Amino acid sequence: ISADAGAFVKKGLELEGFEVTGYDVNFANPNFDQAVQDMKNNGTDMILDVIDDGTNRKLCDTMQRYGLTVKAKVSTVVSYGDEIGTDFSDVCRNSIYIAGNTMSYDDRSNPAVDEFRTAFDTYQPGAPLHQWSLEGWMAGKVLAEALDTMGAAPTRNGLEDWLRGLKKYTANGLSIPIDYQVVDSPSIYAQELEQNRGLDTGDCTAIAQWQDDKGGWVQRTPPGGQCYDGTWRFPTRASDRGD
Repeated sequence: ISADAGAFVKKGLELEGFEVTGYDVNFANPNFDQAVQDMKNNGTDMILDVIDDGTNRKLCDTMQRYGLTVKAKVSTVVSYGDEIGTDFSDVCRNSIYIAGNTMSYDDRSNPAVDEFRTAFDTYQPGAPLHQWSLEGWMAGKVLAEALDTMGAAPTRNGLEDWLRGLKKYTANGLSIPIDYQVVDSPSIYAQELEQNRGLDTGDCTAIAQWQDDKGGWVQRTPPGGQCYDGTWRFPTRASDRGD
């Protein structure tokens, strides 16, 4: 799944005119030194990874050892947690960006995030925070809102009908605006792979960056997310809902 995602990210960047070099680094193929040396020799500006948390830490440790610094190291939501501040090397940590659909759990200026953090501190005192915690909270909030609209006899069809009616929905400010829709993802997946192209649509994303001097994650996009026209999407098994 990670290899699929990496190949599609590479293709999308090349369509935008970037020069991209791909590396396969994992604990089964531990060529971290070779990859980092090569990136340093090539003057790499940015790293986009689709690797798990443990492999990411190993990559950052290797970057520290070789003194490789980059303008941005774009990671996945698996690294979007408090552990960045303690488990990732100095040379890597403050260049880490995460792109997603939800507002940062560290942005307590957002009333919806502050409500989540207050509840988390009450019921999980001292537990490490992760963006998945906020996203689980948001999913519960969305379901509760849907159930309120269905009264005493909720059904799956009723839930799906309610979701389909949502336009520019933000879960009270916890996510970028979303239009919910039903997507026949298996057929889209097959079609996109066959034609080797993406869906030419607009897209929005919320981006956060880890900053030591701020004590955590800083939101780098406006509340509605950063939106682009004509972006390319490549469905993979990692996005099996077609999103």
